[in-house]
Amino acid sequence: MLALLTAVHAQPIYLPGGGCRGPATVRPIPLADLRRHITAELRAAGLELHVVHDGVSERVLPRRDGAAKLSDLSREALVVVGCAVNRDRSESEVDWIKENREGQVVPLTVWEDEGRLTVAEGPPVPPLREASRGDVASRFGLQLDRDGDAEWSPRLAAGVEEALQTLAPEELEVVRAVPFQRSDAEPPMSWMGNPAAAAYRRDGPERAFLLYDTVVTARGGFVGSVTSPHHPAVHTIVHEMGHALDDHPVWNGQLAADRRPAHRLVEEVGPVAVTAYAAGNPKEAFAEAFALWKLDPDALRRISPATATWFAEGHHLQPRQAEASELTDR
Repeated sequence: MLALLTAVHAQPIYLPGGGCRGPATVRPIPLADLRRHITAELRAAGLELHVVHDGVSERVLPRRDGAAKLSDLSREALVVVGCAVNRDRSESEVDWIKENREGQVVPLTVWEDEGRLTVAEGPPVPPLREASRGDVASRFGLQLDRDGDAEWSPRLAAGVEEALQTLAPEELEVVRAVPFQRSDAEPPMSWMGNPAAAAYRRDGPERAFLLYDTVVTARGGFVGSVTSPHHPAVHTIVHEMGHALDDHPVWNGQLAADRRPAHRLVEEVGPVAVTAYAAGNPKEAFAEAFALWKLDPDALRRISPATATWFAEGHHLQPRQAEASELTDR
């Protein structure tokens, strides 16, 4: 059974016994009723409820003062718990977002493990900060290009910078050889009919990261821990960097395709799909797992400990190291 990490960008409203529906379906039920229904459903499902406060997990239910402890949870966290109880149990971890009354996006994560449902809630997701395109290019030795009227906004430059900061030196060495191209083209349709935010492209020897207008306009999601959430643009960029690592020229030109990292991950760990998007596609599975490893390693350890160990031990870089040693011996 695949363990999936699903980013849910909708605004769920809890329906007792019926999971979640869109915000126009029903009016939110009173808070006291929400606590009572969730308590009943957790008990019916045989689940313990644990809540993370300041990095420490505390059991809330079952215990005599469980109702009082539920009163410490925000409405957003209660809705997430209620929805999680009614979701497909094959999804072991779900990232949710909710808008609070101030219109801020609040990140929440809920995961299930051996009869224990754990919920963590963080502060509002901060917007992307701003950075200078020239400063980022100079600092990392990058080529930041643009097509036509496409502009490098300060927020996009900051997103690229934040993504680059997650890379190890060996990974950065590969990525900095690929130009970042700010594209004014119409983005192609991606998964579930949404316009793509970015893409890694190879045309013969030419490679590039294409960044479309949509890369910084995504709203309402996050990736990372709830205490250190990243804007979805950062996840998108790191994901495309994963494709570049898998498609490095030395690996692509001098190693058989089935020895590239994406295929080796399947061989050495097994079929890996840390998100629904990655299911059935080794290249996307590698890119998604790489992005999760860089941005939320604790989540990857919970979902697929073997995959986390594979990245931690540097197996995604070993083919390149082996090829270098062979060239040295010649």
